[in-house]
Amino acid sequence: MKDHGADFVFSTSRIDYSIVNGMETPNFDELRMFLSLMQESGYKSGPISVETGFEELALAWYGKSKSELEENAGLYSDLARGIEEEKPFHGLAGEALEGLRRIEKEYPSYDFYLTHMDEVFNRGRLPLYIALTKIVRELSDFQMHMSIHHGDGTEIMRRQIDPHIDLRVHHGYSFEQWLTRNHTIDQYREELQESGDLSWQYHNRIGAFITPKWQRLINGIYMWIAPFDGRYDWTYQHYYGDPFNDLDGQQGIRYDDYSWSYPSPEDGKTPTPTRSWEAWREGIDDLSYFYTLQELIRQCREHNRIDGVESAEKWLQYVAGWFPEPSGLTSGERGTPEESPIINCMDQRLSAERLQQIRYTTAMYICRLVQTLN
Repeated sequence: MKDHGADFVFSTSRIDYSIVNGMETPNFDELRMFLSLMQESGYKSGPISVETGFEELALAWYGKSKSELEENAGLYSDLARGIEEEKPFHGLAGEALEGLRRIEKEYPSYDFYLTHMDEVFNRGRLPLYIALTKIVRELSDFQMHMSIHHGDGTEIMRRQIDPHIDLRVHHGYSFEQWLTRNHTIDQYREELQESGDLSWQYHNRIGAFITPKWQRLINGIYMWIAPFDGRYDWTYQHYYGDPFNDLDGQQGIRYDDYSWSYPSPEDGKTPTPTRSWEAWREGIDDLSYFYTLQELIRQCREHNRIDGVESAEKWLQYVAGWFPEPSGLTSGERGTPEESPIINCMDQRLSAERLQQIRYTTAMYICRLVQTLN
């Protein structure tokens, strides 16, 4: 990833809790190991996601399980009220946040973003997330992030969470579907500007219909046009039996072998990359070319060096035209290519050969503008 221009990796670790001398105590072993691996990999700065473990503390305190909450969404609101009124584990939470602050001082080049729960707009989870986040806001100045969905009625929820988070991580498929319902990218850019939040997205590889070319399109043309600053995918490591035998597992879309990389058959540890992983990196390269040409156009105009600028601008307009008009698309059912209407449309219109031609031509314009500046 670093070789292909990904200059930071936003990965997730967590705070665990152990029983020490009969008392529940924050445990930072996993986080320290994670930071050590990041350092070894050359990622010595950037944002880091840390799960607080506060949801698990709440469930343990009130004797509830996640399955109970999934079956009865009202329990999330009940827990939220109890936490705000009784403050049952504020002392332990404060201890965890103070320990995290000490680690942050040891690694000052990282920016810690905290979260508690995943996909908070689902199944009534939002009240509990807000209650847990108020603890963080009360006891520290850590920044918060949240994974969110777009859909009918989510505008109200986005207003509710705005005071409580600093980074929105968007469900990519639901955002595409939101655009097809007569919303626009410019409209959402205005919302982001008003909120002051950073904005990332995740297009998880959720089925076999998501081809390697999809990964390139999402990281390339799509990310260039969409209102997001980064991509935050779940890197699945999911297989049955022999990782290299896709037929020895159960049947069904969620039960096959699908992973970003597989353990080497030689040592069982060294990652063996997949075509999807390589295409993911190719998309990063595409995005770098588009961004580089944009910056060169800006610099040429800034220095009044305009030879070749107009044709380069027209070329980028042509490339942007491969991004379809969302309002003319129709969303499909979950687990089908139409669940991702924009990417699916681009996949049908753009061949792998055409993507290579687009990159080559973009590189030619880059070379010309470099000469213009020099």
